[in-house]
Amino acid sequence: MVKKKNGDSVGIILVLISSLSVAFLPNSAKLVFSNGVNASTLLFARAVLGVTLLGLILLVTKNSFSLPRHLIFPSLISGLLALAMIATLYEAIGYINVGLSILILSLNPVLIAVYSHVRGTYFISLRQSFCIFFMIIGLALLVLGDVNKISIYGVLISFISTFCAVLITLISSKSTNKIGSTRTNFYLNLWGL
Repeated sequence: MVKKKNGDSVGIILVLISSLSVAFLPNSAKLVFSNGVNASTLLFARAVLGVTLLGLILLVTKNSFSLPRHLIFPSLISGLLALAMIATLYEAIGYINVGLSILILSLNPVLIAVYSHVRGTYFISLRQSFCIFFMIIGLALLVLGDVNKISIYGVLISFISTFCAVLITLISSKSTNKIGSTRTNFYLNLWGL
């Protein structure tokens, strides 16, 4: 029972760190870009930070760093997609509001649910369908409400980032189930170096 409580505590801490990162990283990227740092430097720094923090978590929790041979290729593809996701997100925030780019990126779970529904592995209820429909209508109104002020290029790049996130989730789900999310994310960041 004590081990379970410790595992829950680590999980809660990881969720908090992840939530703060989602809010902090794109905003800090906008700030860093305005001070002359290029995207390559920021991507490299982000990957180093991710590898360091996740490596420390693996050490503290006494988890293995090993990656089974059959997961190397999917892990590498997911890592490259993660790099593309972040690079396109950084590109998008140069053209559109950070909030809008994050909102578009946040469609990731919805797209995964729709994909899973089409494949028959998940059922979207009528209520969920209405929520998805109205969310898409709201996003369309936000984007198309004043086309003259919103960069279509920035919106399209944000959607590319979102599709990368969907592919990462679908491809790395097997790794996550097999070796855990911390080790999976460690390798996602490592391949980004």
